[in-house]
Amino acid sequence: MNKKILLNFPNAVTFFRVVLVFIVVYFLFSQNAKLYLYSSMLIFALILLDWIDGIVARGLGSSTEFGSVIDIVGDRIVENALWIAFAFIQSVPIWVPFVVIARGFIADGFRSYALSKGKTAFGKKTMMKGSIGVFFVSSRFSRALYGIAKTAAFMLLALHLYFKSMNYASAGFLGMAAFGFVLFTVAFCVLRGIFVVYDGFMLFRTEKV
Repeated sequence: MNKKILLNFPNAVTFFRVVLVFIVVYFLFSQNAKLYLYSSMLIFALILLDWIDGIVARGLGSSTEFGSVIDIVGDRIVENALWIAFAFIQSVPIWVPFVVIARGFIADGFRSYALSKGKTAFGKKTMMKGSIGVFFVSSRFSRALYGIAKTAAFMLLALHLYFKSMNYASAGFLGMAAFGFVLFTVAFCVLRGIFVVYDGFMLFRTEKV
């Protein structure tokens, strides 16, 4: 396969994920049980593609500042679109997307400043300095945990819609499990954002001295 195509693969995956998430949103708005089930499968594919994207970029040594920014933008679109969609159909409270989106704007503001100073969100040139901040924000364990949590939250929310539309007795239990993962995901998202803001603010202060 052409090397240039391989190097552009991660960015192409990000673009595909953005297109795919709007198909998922359409399915969630459909009020069709079968499409609810399909949406849960596509949500898994969305997160899996993000994981594959990262592996390919690291394997090819094609990670760039531009690619890092595009990846974060793609993640924001995917996550925010799903949170807003689930809030719109009343699967989650409206405060959930408000909190996640506000956290995203604030954290990305500091990341934009860090990028102007040659620092990236993740990787060898990460803006994160403190060991605790690096662990919660940049470590593969933390990023994997967050990815698993939000995947479980989104998939369970979609499956709950399917179970509820089919009048399955276990729909109530599934709904509680889904909301448990939602709360954990939002709390962990905010916690990681706090460390981004702290280290971003410290970088800002250092540069101003």
